[in-house]
Amino acid sequence: MVKQWMVSVLACLLCLGLVAGAAEDKKVEKKEEKKVEKKEEKNQFVLPESVKTAFAARYKGAEIVEAKDKKESIEIKAKDKLNESFKVVVGPDGKVWSESKHKVALADVPAPVADSAKKWIAAGKLADAAEVEGKKGQPAVYQLEGTVGDKQIEAKIAEDGKVIKADSAEAKKEEKKEEKKEEKKEKKAEKKEAK
Repeated sequence: MVKQWMVSVLACLLCLGLVAGAAEDKKVEKKEEKKVEKKEEKNQFVLPESVKTAFAARYKGAEIVEAKDKKESIEIKAKDKLNESFKVVVGPDGKVWSESKHKVALADVPAPVADSAKKWIAAGKLADAAEVEGKKGQPAVYQLEGTVGDKQIEAKIAEDGKVIKADSAEAKKEEKKEEKKEEKKEKKAEKKEAK
């Protein structure tokens, strides 16, 4: 009888321990949830309308994933239409301070860049996308690639349309002409040897 009584007491104590443990687990869980909520609230930042407008105009079709308020700037993580992730740092007025390197569709490059690119590669074909990178205090630079004949060429053009560095499309044409001349000479030499 004493054994049954002791077993019953031990069973009750075990149940009380389990209930107390479960209650403690719930308390810990609630504390964790509150920490996560506070962290999320802290990270919740409402973009100023000027920044939203400037971002939408510059990055057509891009989606803002996250925005953080830094003391004097705003850091935005986003995904563009090509599903490329990129980061932009802007001032409170929406002016871009810097942006990470990423690709943009050729249709989305600024008009001055597109105009300069068309003049640069008039006799060739541009690739479908350009790579862009911006550094603080400088206009964004677009790296474009294209082909003239079978030669790959590339150019770096600033956001304002100024060509910073470019392979010469004309030089590539001249190289191609020279190659054809060399081929003709080789064929003539082969014909002479064959006779």
